Amino acid sequence: MKYYNYNVCLLDIAEVLTDMQKNLYNCIFQLAMTGELAEWNKTIEVGTTIKFSMDIFEACEDKNIQILVNLLKSTEQTTDSLVNINKLNK
Repeated sequence: MKYYNYNVCLLDIAEVLTDMQKNLYNCIFQLAMTGELAEWNKTIEVGTTIKFSMDIFEACEDKNIQILVNLLKSTEQTTDSLVNINKLNK
């Protein structure tokens, strides 16, 4: 894709990074629920609503989850920096 406006390109990048964060979070969730948190996950009744925070995933010992959590944090920081430095409205 060719861009002729720098700020439009930055806005698109911020949107892509935001989508990437959502996808990474979903990947982390699925990996944890099928791995380290699988036994706990089996005890939850269908229809139960549980609010997850990053703390749950940060506490996981699974190295793969930790790598993805660090990537997610880095992506969030990068997105925030781009938005703040360039005064973008996401």
